[in-house]
Amino acid sequence: MIKRLFRLGMLCLLLTVILNSCHEEQVGPDLDNLEDTFGKKMKNPYSVQNMKQAWDNIKPELSKAGRYNVEAVTITTTHYYVRFLPKDSLEYEILLKDSLLELYSYPLDYEQIIEGEFNYHDPSIPADRPTYQYTVVLADYNFPNIEYKILEELFIPDDIGHTINGRVVYPIDECVQPFLINEAMRIAQHYSEIQDVEECGGGGYVAGSGVCSTCPRGQILVENPYSGKIYKDGKFYDGVPKVKARARKWFKIKTAYTDENGEFVIRYVFGGNREVNYGIKYSNIHAFIKPTGIGFGPAYLNGPKQSGRWEYRSHKGSRSYLWGAIMRGVYDYHYIWAPKFNIGRPPNDLKIRACANNDCGVMTMLHQISDVTTGPIGGWVFSDLRIGSKDDKYNIIYKIVIHELGHAAHWNFVGDWVVSSTYRMMFSKKMVREAWASGVADIVHQDKFKFLPDVYGVCWKGDDGNVGLQGMINMGYPLVLVRDLIDARNEYDSTRPECDVYDDVENFTMSEIFSSLRGVSSNKTNTAMREWRDNLIQKRPTQKDNLIKYFQQWEK
Repeated sequence: MIKRLFRLGMLCLLLTVILNSCHEEQVGPDLDNLEDTFGKKMKNPYSVQNMKQAWDNIKPELSKAGRYNVEAVTITTTHYYVRFLPKDSLEYEILLKDSLLELYSYPLDYEQIIEGEFNYHDPSIPADRPTYQYTVVLADYNFPNIEYKILEELFIPDDIGHTINGRVVYPIDECVQPFLINEAMRIAQHYSEIQDVEECGGGGYVAGSGVCSTCPRGQILVENPYSGKIYKDGKFYDGVPKVKARARKWFKIKTAYTDENGEFVIRYVFGGNREVNYGIKYSNIHAFIKPTGIGFGPAYLNGPKQSGRWEYRSHKGSRSYLWGAIMRGVYDYHYIWAPKFNIGRPPNDLKIRACANNDCGVMTMLHQISDVTTGPIGGWVFSDLRIGSKDDKYNIIYKIVIHELGHAAHWNFVGDWVVSSTYRMMFSKKMVREAWASGVADIVHQDKFKFLPDVYGVCWKGDDGNVGLQGMINMGYPLVLVRDLIDARNEYDSTRPECDVYDDVENFTMSEIFSSLRGVSSNKTNTAMREWRDNLIQKRPTQKDNLIKYFQQWEK
């Protein structure tokens, strides 16, 4: 076992060098000066100092009115504006997995004039370390053992929060809040944020209390001209589901996940002019898109600063198009195809390297196994899947996503922990691995893109001169095997060299084919294919002779 672990660790490092050596395209502008990148630094209206001054200014007038309990108001720290500096990928992962943190790679007290596909890395931090992570925490937050700095003590009177200890933060009477906030904005010279004071209230929206017409909302779309169900201005789109939408106003950050159609509603009413900084993080419980080979952080789309609904459409050629297509495929595999076909799912927490300029699809599972085989070394470059490119047609990207997720599901199915999964998967023969992944991609493609030709056609004729059965054997890709097991037609035609696979097997289900991968782990091609065949015979014993004949064709 020790030798096996060592070999696997060396394999991981070798694969990392090889598979991450693609051409890099910079994400975002190359600017060293914060003000050049994000605009001017703004005076903080929510600092405890500014809020105390604001309260001193308005308290006499409110006392005179006699309608407000001014003596109960105490201006004290409710939140901290903090900056973390994780020293490596392990510390960064700790921060990412903390559900109380909403992290930004740039400071929150600048104008933020940058929009688009933007992952900022502070130029003072080496590229092989995570950059600063900025966020806001409640005052009784239990900080992890990671370097941090409190940038400002805050008093946020109109933000309702629940601490890790269950304490409810609602610092002052909601009828007093708008007066205090208006004065704080006036002192800090943010005049557009001053709002008319209603008779009482004007703070946060409580989820479940009804439709919120002024809540931040929007839709995230990716162009799918072949089967998109959302029509906008002459083009068809898919929604980008289960990505995190964020709305931020100063130090108040609220989030929601997009639904199947890419729609989101963040159920909170922000005060003032209602303008918020929108953004999208391409990550969820299932997957985390890594936009560069060397770097940290999920793919992030910086949206506009605006009030009202935000709609974003990504098109072929943009990084967000590739990110959106990947996340669509991940969602569909988990919530449409796996339930429909009763097949296993990939593991959660996949890191997917979106290689914008490379036409590729690779499954390594290096992120999943790196802690076991190599510890923290190189964790900042490891990914599980590698998918590209942004210039591919939507159906091609989608097919690659399903193909690689098919590999990941196979990996997840055949072992009981990461090392055994990887050993059994990577040291079993390519013919089995690729037959399954190519097959599930083919079947899903037929279902998703009904009006496009089959991926592999009725028979097999490759662009590189490989034709028919021998061509697929030469490549190590039995592309039609899964389809042959399912369909009831025999495409064999002795007059056409591309149709020389004798297909007299039929009516297997995807579930039967997938479950038959259990125990198929030989590193010899013929043995592995026979192991798979024998498992299939147990599912359909009446087809034993036909299965033996069919699989004999694939023996080298």
